[in-house]
This record gives sequence, C-alpha cells and structure tokens, in this order.
Amino acid sequence: MFKVEKDKETNKVLHNVKCIAISAKRYVLYDYDNDSITIYKHSLHGLGHLKGVDGKQVWKDLILIFYHPERKKEILSKYKNKHAISQLAITNYDIQKRFDGINKTRPYPKKIKPYNFATVGTACRVDPDTKEPIIPFLSEIKRLDEIPYMEFLDYKTGKKYPNDNSMEPQYYWKSMESVLEDYIQHKESKLEGDSGVLKRRHLTINQDSIRYIGKESNELEQSEIFGVSKKDTIQYVDYQKRLRKIIESLTLEKALEIGISRRTFFYLKKKLQSSEPIKLKEKILRKFQKFVLT
Repeated sequence: MFKVEKDKETNKVLHNVKCIAISAKRYVLYDYDNDSITIYKHSLHGLGHLKGVDGKQVWKDLILIFYHPERKKEILSKYKNKHAISQLAITNYDIQKRFDGINKTRPYPKKIKPYNFATVGTACRVDPDTKEPIIPFLSEIKRLDEIPYMEFLDYKTGKKYPNDNSMEPQYYWKSMESVLEDYIQHKESKLEGDSGVLKRRHLTINQDSIRYIGKESNELEQSEIFGVSKKDTIQYVDYQKRLRKIIESLTLEKALEIGISRRTFFYLKKKLQSSEPIKLKEKILRKFQKFVLT
C-alpha cells in the first residue's frame, strides 16, 4: 500500500490488513478470523452500476470463496434468482432513438423522453441472425423482481422479446450468480503477468511506435452497462521516435496546409534539437494525423 489510511467507521489505521485484488480496480481491504470478516475498504468497479447490489456483502462472499473454494457453488447459489439490472439516463440521441417504436403508439405525456431513465440488462445470449449479444432494454421499472418477466427491446437491434422465435423474457437476463463468477475470474487486461511489478500490456505496431491498450472510456457509464466497444477504447501511444520523424519531414507548406501555424511549425522544429520528450495538444495531434494519412 502506498498510502496508510483510516477506516471511516472504526477509525482503525489500515496497516498490515489483508487485501484481495482481482485486478487494479477490483479489490478489497479486510480482516479475517475464522470466517468472521471485517471489510474496511472495497471497490465496486464493474458492479457499481448494478441495482440492488450490497457491495460489502458481495465482497464477504467473494472472500469466503477465496478461503473455501470448495464452497464456491454453494455461496454463489444465493444469487441465482437475482438478475444483473442497470439504470441508465437517456442523455444522448442514440439511446433515445431506441424507443422510437414504443413512442409511436404512446400519447405525448407517456412517451419516453430525454433525461428519463431506461432499464438495461446484462447480455447472456446471442442473436442467431446478427451474432451480437442481446441486451434487454426497456423503460424504467421500479420493482426489480418484475423486470425479467416483462417484454423488452434488444438494445442493438430493436427487436421485441418475447417473439415467435424466442424464449420467455427471463432467459435473456443474466443472473448475478453468473456475473459474480465472471467477476472472480476477471483478469487485469492492461498489465502483463499476475504478481510483482507488472508492465503495461502493449502491442508493437512497428519499430518506431508502440500502442498501449487501455479500457478507459469517455462514456464511462454507458460503457459499463453496454460493454466497451472499439470506439470507446483509448490507446496510449509511445510515439516519440515516430513523432520526431514526422516533424523532421514536415515542410512549412504542408504544415500550413493541414492547419499548423507558422509559429507552431518553427517551435516544433526547434524542439527537435532538445532530447526532452515532445508533448503535443490533442488538436495538434489530430492535424498530424491528417499529415500521416496524406
């Protein structure tokens, strides 16, 4: 631990306490004595968006599984009849448009509007036609126990379920039992190895450039619920050698053509004389992308 903290409830200094870290953002700090568990600090990354989840109780059960792996099936069985359900605010056109079919038949006061809430399930089955996961999606419902038995739309295709070719709706909502089993087995996707000082996972593109893969997203809430897509993923780029070659080959005429000012052009040329890393603002990087593509 890099920082010694105090537990907010007991004021206990969190020194020499136990820790289970499934990955960088999935961890718990606790004490354990003969199945008596005290949770001091826990992360709900990957679970925090789910409705009706008691974070401390979930981690107590996961800790018990750690000490008693033979009881895993028994401990997780209590979540068998609970479902992974999220609530999402309708804050962009893409989400709003999913309800066009429903809104057509509703009077204006009952239409689903921007900044209303939608209820979303976690995909557990695949559409046989598109081969894409089926994500249950419907307007906000207060009673969680009723949701898996109601008609819903597939977020990706807009298909209504149940239909003539489908099963009953409850079979399309992922159980919390399955979610927690996946949670335990989750691997750290951004780092290589599983112990000691870990290095960031990377994909070598060529001799001049390395792209580091991360899973952060600008649309964090939406990505947590629907999953991270390629367009959400941020790539960390160690581009110094490549960048210097680009600046070396850049002419003033080309710089002006792609929108780089004369002043910036000469500033970049001067930076080549220094051994310090060259740091560029995003808008300049975008202009360099145009140069590379032309």
